[in-house]
Amino acid sequence: MSLSLSLTVLYLCLCVCVCLPVS
Repeated sequence: MSLSLSLTVLYLCLCVCVCLPVS
């Protein structure tokens, strides 16, 4: 797995973890 893809997945997970409790 490339570093770029790893960072993208990590960012998406973080976004979900932050956005779900708010909505």
